[in-house]
Amino acid sequence: MKANHDIRVILLDRMMPVKDSMEFIGELKAHNYFKHIPVIMQTGITLKQQVEEGISAGVYYCFNQTI
Repeated sequence: MKANHDIRVILLDRMMPVKDSMEFIGELKAHNYFKHIPVIMQTGITLKQQVEEGISAGVYYCFNQTI
């Protein structure tokens, strides 16, 4: 992200394989240059608490994508 300053929005999966999405959001929101970028979180989870956790962390919008 530091190499590309044209980022307008981030589409993020709630369950990422390498870095926890909540950790990523925390780092993003702590950075003065990137904290304004809206984050849309896609998830397959159905737990309301986890969705609320994302919204509380600063996610702009969260949607559940179930098959």
